[in-house]
Amino acid sequence: MSAITLRLYRMLDIRPGESRMVALIIGIMLFTSAGFTLGSTSVEALFYARYGVQYLPGMYMLLGITSFITSLG
Repeated sequence: MSAITLRLYRMLDIRPGESRMVALIIGIMLFTSAGFTLGSTSVEALFYARYGVQYLPGMYMLLGITSFITSLG
């Protein structure tokens, strides 16, 4: 292993034999985040195309209430 790889392993506290699991978890998180980003953009575009922007204040109020309740849960 190179010095940079060893330094990275030490910095992230990755033990021998854990590198495959760490790579899988990072990949899952990356694809989940990318899917959320693309999906939320698509949903917003569909909402604007169907209803326009006049319903945005109400939607953001519902989103805030839903996020608050979800955070408490």
